[in-house]
Amino acid sequence: MISIEEAIERIEKSREYCVVPIEYDSNSIDEDLLFEMANVWKSDTGLPMNIWLDDSDRYKRGGHWMRIKFQLDRSEKNNYSNTAPMDLNGVVRIKLPEHVKLSGSDFDALRNWIKNNKYALELIMSKKLSLMQIFPYLIKGGRSASEEELNELKKICDSKKIK
Repeated sequence: MISIEEAIERIEKSREYCVVPIEYDSNSIDEDLLFEMANVWKSDTGLPMNIWLDDSDRYKRGGHWMRIKFQLDRSEKNNYSNTAPMDLNGVVRIKLPEHVKLSGSDFDALRNWIKNNKYALELIMSKKLSLMQIFPYLIKGGRSASEEELNELKKICDSKKIK
């Protein structure tokens, strides 16, 4: 186990690539130090990798942009320590490690999924829409959605949006 101070220092040095797992006492750590992201399994998204979504508005306090994190391999097992961020324009803003086990078509699928669901993702990440409420309506898989599908998702999002 490492100290909270050491964990914070490690996170600050490597903010965009890894999360240092720590054991902590919930009474002795500032809540703002915890960056929470919702895990979404690849079987639920139709993507070749697991992803994590910031559904708690923490990206603002963490000095991040709206982004998802994606697992760097196709494993069924969730492995948050083996992830990288992608912004909602489909751009990876870090140099990826050499051990990435995803193909170009895997990245294309992820970019398409983000593009298809971008409106909903922005609302989720700004706490104007619940992930659980809209999840069944997100466009699954990594294909490019039709204009009709995108408009339908936007209508559903707008009807469920928190006013």
